[in-house]
Amino acid sequence: MIGPFAALGLYELSRRRERGEEAAAWHAMQVLRAPSFGAILELGTLLFVLFGIWIATSGRYLHSNLRPRSGRKHP
Repeated sequence: MIGPFAALGLYELSRRRERGEEAAAWHAMQVLRAPSFGAILELGTLLFVLFGIWIATSGRYLHSNLRPRSGRKHP
């Protein structure tokens, strides 16, 4: 879940190198000032919420369908 956010700085460095600009480690932090950073955070938050819903739903499904029931023998 953190991988895409961690890679943002590397993407910024790659973009600067493609343009022929200087690409130092501190330039990776300039992505925090990008105009699209808010949209990136919103998308990340949405994906995190969807992940939480997915985990909760699958946990309920597994709990309700795969638990041993009384009177049923398992091999």
